[in-house]
Amino acid sequence: MCEHLSRAEQTLRALVKTRPNHVESRVLLARVYAHLEEYDQASAQLKKAVEPKQSDAQLRLNQGEVFYQAGRELDAVTALETAHQLDPESLRALDGLASILFKHAKNQRSVALWTRARGYLEQYCALSPTNVPKRWLLADCYEREGAQDKRLQTLREIHKIAPEKGATRIFRRLGG
Repeated sequence: MCEHLSRAEQTLRALVKTRPNHVESRVLLARVYAHLEEYDQASAQLKKAVEPKQSDAQLRLNQGEVFYQAGRELDAVTALETAHQLDPESLRALDGLASILFKHAKNQRSVALWTRARGYLEQYCALSPTNVPKRWLLADCYEREGAQDKRLQTLREIHKIAPEKGATRIFRRLGG
């Protein structure tokens, strides 16, 4: 795998050198760098790709994912929020935002972060109504915010969507 990535890197670097404005080549090169865990290089390529296409949601998604992989979570949130503004129905953007904010809210015990994570999870669930894992996260957000009625409603929705998967866990969550 590493040998293939190295060859891909060489080929894409040569292509970018001859066609510096070819956005897709820069994005592919950035992905290769990210797989090689060369996040600074990946970020630099995505920055050059984004410059001429500020309003490209897909590029912003890629940028956010590379920032996240590099441990630059605040930059990732900024890029993903831009992607979400450009494409409000992007499940990838909503997923990335909800995941990062959920993780930080859990670590920092911040109500403001729970509220932000909940907002993105609600949007995700509205766009993908049968996604049970996201609904579990949403129920957790409601619980941590003290919104027990919404939590119970979400748990009931999980049971309707996937009764075979949700019943035991819901029963445990409700204290039974």
